[in-house]
Amino acid sequence: MGVPVQPQERSQPRTAVPHTPAPGRRRRARDLQVAEAARTLRDGGRIINISSNSVRFTPAGYGAYATSKTAANTTIGGLANELGGRRITANSIMAGPIAAGFLDPHAKIVQDAPAGTLEAMAAATPARRLGLPADIGAIAAFLASPQAGWINGQVILANNGATI
Repeated sequence: MGVPVQPQERSQPRTAVPHTPAPGRRRRARDLQVAEAARTLRDGGRIINISSNSVRFTPAGYGAYATSKTAANTTIGGLANELGGRRITANSIMAGPIAAGFLDPHAKIVQDAPAGTLEAMAAATPARRLGLPADIGAIAAFLASPQAGWINGQVILANNGATI
């Protein structure tokens, strides 16, 4: 059993960005993390999950990854219902391909992929580019703002129209 965490006094609502679960034992840890965030958030706080559009468009070999993201997206709806009375919102950003992490040009998965894979992914979007961490960060910043208080329980697809 972990050490109890005492809520901290804050002048502004705190924003929690829970990590998305991984299959197996880490899913339980993620669920506990979300529960703790909900317990310690002040009224008017925000829960923002970063997910993946692989939930809807799962390439071969990504089934377990997509399943873990689906679980996180489903949790968001429950949190929104449970915490909405306290003006706490819970939303998920379902990001499309982002030029970072495992899609960084220097990542092993990219190095092992057929030539032109990243270019083809970029060409599939109206802007003809992969997303950047700042693109998703701007959406998260908006969801954390007071102006987004009416957005709750949503899974927002942010992939620059790659799936239209």
